[in-house]
Amino acid sequence: MKRILLAASPIALVAALWIFVDQNRARFPDPVAIHWGISGAPDGFASLESQLVLTTATLALVGFLWATVVFLTRIPKTVKILFLAIVGSLWLLLFFLFVYTFAIQLDLGDASEAELSIVVLAAILVFPLLLLPWVFAKPKIEVGERLWVRYWGVPLLNLDLHEIQSATIGHVRASEFGGWGIRYANRTTAFMPSS
Repeated sequence: MKRILLAASPIALVAALWIFVDQNRARFPDPVAIHWGISGAPDGFASLESQLVLTTATLALVGFLWATVVFLTRIPKTVKILFLAIVGSLWLLLFFLFVYTFAIQLDLGDASEAELSIVVLAAILVFPLLLLPWVFAKPKIEVGERLWVRYWGVPLLNLDLHEIQSATIGHVRASEFGGWGIRYANRTTAFMPSS
């Protein structure tokens, strides 16, 4: 039941946003600003309905990825937490951005008056930069008395060698899993330390 609630949490937040916008429909300009330039001034506009559809589709796509990770059972718990942290952070950033862009347009006569603050612009630019090291890092695999897989020094897998039921030597291509790093494909968690 906890997994269902966790997976459905983005749906509840999107529904709350829809209800808020719908109940305050008369307070928004028509059209609304949907895109801002680097200066923070709006440079793209659309109808409120179009923006709601775009908002819902974007959040639903990332929310679907979130729900998929929640229900994955064949990955180590620490890897699942890492994936949830990255996908959840992305979803929350997008949700905050959409809520903020709706909120700054409340009670404006013209959407061209809505300006993004420098803090929001910085957050939009900094977040992807913070993710880059995590996305492109390679896990470090150490074999001694135990098998350790670390990612940026954080232990993601720690096994006693007696827990390993079988092992084989073979060639695995990073392209089979979407690149090096920590990947999940074909119901397999892969730790790809090199390309």
